[in-house]
Amino acid sequence: MSQFNKLNGDQQEQIKQAFEICDADGNKHIDLQELKEVLKALGMEGTEQQAKDLMKDIDLDGNGMISFDEFKEAMAGWWLGGN
Repeated sequence: MSQFNKLNGDQQEQIKQAFEICDADGNKHIDLQELKEVLKALGMEGTEQQAKDLMKDIDLDGNGMISFDEFKEAMAGWWLGGN
């Protein structure tokens, strides 16, 4: 079972909304530049290296973009404490 499916409906909706905010250009993927902006919005420096490190953790297919499926599973995993 996916981690995302373990969340309740409100939690799933919050993740969907967070993805839409992060996907600034609305192309259904979060690219490196968008990820840098997200990190800055969260109070980090938002450096290229920080974004690359996070991208490496979330971008499971290695295409250089975070899809909603990749995003939702990473967020659900963090929400559930890595279980």
